Amino acid sequence: MTLSLWVNESKFVKIALSVFLLCLSFDVYAVPAFPRLIYFRLDNGLGAYIVLKGDEYNKWALTTDNYTLLPSGNEWYFAKADSMGNAVRSGYKLCADAERPESLRRFLAQQPKGLRPVVDEAQKKRLSYRNRAVEK
Repeated sequence: MTLSLWVNESKFVKIALSVFLLCLSFDVYAVPAFPRLIYFRLDNGLGAYIVLKGDEYNKWALTTDNYTLLPSGNEWYFAKADSMGNAVRSGYKLCADAERPESLRRFLAQQPKGLRPVVDEAQKKRLSYRNRAVEK
């Protein structure tokens, strides 16, 4: 190995190591959902405006009239309050405000607005693991 080749490799290693250490110095936090009103297109061609909530561990949305929506696959379902007052998924899918059937309107009239979803045990473990890693 010639001296000039060794010097070039040494510079590369120093730069790569510096970039790696710089990346380790940043704190990593959960990223909040997009905080503005978005238009969600439904299967029937209509749509509804919703506001996304949560982060990468816990996702939900609110309708314009502040009812909670929970995701299931590519669809959103209205939430209902369980016995503890937490949001759990109901059987009612999101539909355009003007297209809500009477049964859905009666259901929503009985539900509190702004429910928060429950974080399940697997999510709690991930969150506690991440919090311990950040503390270290």
